Amino acid sequence: ARLELSQNERKKVMQILSGYLNDNSKIVITFTMQALADLAVAEPRLAPQVVKLLEDQVASGSAAVRNRGHKLLKILMSI
Repeated sequence: ARLELSQNERKKVMQILSGYLNDNSKIVITFTMQALADLAVAEPRLAPQVVKLLEDQVASGSAAVRNRGHKLLKILMSI
């Protein structure tokens, strides 16, 4: 089971996670991308915002970040 979050809590989590996308660690960025995608799958109305964040990472990230981003974008495009 996933942690149930209120709308305000989801908004705060999105803000916090979005900040981690600026980290120097590619591992932190890829795990953040996964967490954002998981949030969007659980709450589909977040998908457009998360897709934009992931597309930005794919456009400018390392090979690992681009690879993870492409996989997550495929999933999000199907919801």
